[in-house]
Amino acid sequence: MASIQQSIKDYMEKYFNKKLNLQERLFYLFCFAGVVCSFLAFVAALFSNLPSISVWGSFSCFCIMSILAIYSLKTQDIDRGCLVINIGLNIFLFPVLFFISGGVDSGMMFYFLLGICVISLTLNGLKRIVIIFVSTLVYSICIFLAFNYPNLIVSIGESRASDTISNFIIVSLFLCIVMIVVLQEYSHERDKVYKLNQRLEKQAIIDDLTKLYNRRYLIQYMSDILKKPLEERIMSIVLFDIDDFKKINDKYGHLCGNNVLIRFSEILIEEVGNDGIVSRYGGEEFIVVMPSFTKSKAVEVAERIRIHVSSDKKLFDLVDKITVSGGVEEYVENMTMEKIVKGADTKLYIAKNNGKNRIVS
Repeated sequence: MASIQQSIKDYMEKYFNKKLNLQERLFYLFCFAGVVCSFLAFVAALFSNLPSISVWGSFSCFCIMSILAIYSLKTQDIDRGCLVINIGLNIFLFPVLFFISGGVDSGMMFYFLLGICVISLTLNGLKRIVIIFVSTLVYSICIFLAFNYPNLIVSIGESRASDTISNFIIVSLFLCIVMIVVLQEYSHERDKVYKLNQRLEKQAIIDDLTKLYNRRYLIQYMSDILKKPLEERIMSIVLFDIDDFKKINDKYGHLCGNNVLIRFSEILIEEVGNDGIVSRYGGEEFIVVMPSFTKSKAVEVAERIRIHVSSDKKLFDLVDKITVSGGVEEYVENMTMEKIVKGADTKLYIAKNNGKNRIVS
C-alpha cells in the first residue's frame, strides 16, 4: 500500500508540479484523465446493456487511449504527443464510437465538444486551426449521416438515457478538472507577475545598499509636494553628508564604509520615523524630506540625528570616530525643487567649512 502511495506521489510530482508550464500540465492531465475517462466509459457501457459492438468499441478506445498516453509520456515530446492524441481522438476514435454507440441518441455528442476543447487548449498556431477545422468537419459529417442515414448507427435501445447520463457525468468531470487546473495556473501566473512587478517597482525606487529611497523616488516625492496648492506646500529638507567619509574608506576599507552607510541609514529611519522620508542622494549624501515641517522643527530633527551619530555605539564598533554635517532648507513661494536642494547644499558647504559635525540652517 505504501509503495502504491509513493508511486502516485512520484507521478504527481513529476507530471503536475508547478514548475511545468500550462501546456505541459494540461498535456499530462489529458493523458491521465483520457485513460481514466475512457475506462469509465467502458465500464458504463458494460453495465448499461449496450450492444456488444458498443462495449468492445469502448474497450478498444480505452486500449488505444492507453497506448497513445504511454507513447506520449515515454517520448516526452509534448508537441508531437498533443498532435497524436488530438488526431487519434477527434478524427478516429470519437467518430467511430459515435456510430457504434447510438449516434445522436447517445452521449457521444458531449465527447465531440470535449474534443474541440482539448484541441483549443493543447495545440498552438496553424496546427490548432487545421485540427479544429478538420475535427469540426468530421463531426458535422457524422451528425449529418446519423440523421439522414440512421441505418449506419448501431442502436443502443433502451440504454439511451443511462448512456447519455453517464457520458454527461464523465465529460463534466473531465471539464471541471481541466478548468480547475487552468484557473490554478492562471492564479499562479498572476501571483508571479504581481510579485515580480512589486519587486521591480521596489528596485526602481530603493537603494540596493541602504534600502532607503533612491534619488529617483526623492525627485518624484518632492515634485508631488510642489504640485499641491500653495498653502499645502510646507516642506523642509535636510541634506546630510558623512564627514571625512573618504578617509574612512581609505583607512578601514570599502566594506567598513558600506557598513557605516547602512548604520547611518538605520539611524535616519529611527529618528525621522513617520515625519518624512529618507533618501540616499548619492555616495555618502542623504536627504531627509519633512512635509509640514518648518525650518526650526527640521533643525531639531537634524540636530537629534547629528548627536545620535556622534554617540552611536554600533558606529564606534566600526570606526574610531564618525560625525555628520547637514544643511537645512525650507520651501518658500516660487522655489523649484532644484533651488531647495541647492539651498540645502550651500548650507551643507558652510557646515563643512566651519569645522564639520554641525547643522546649518
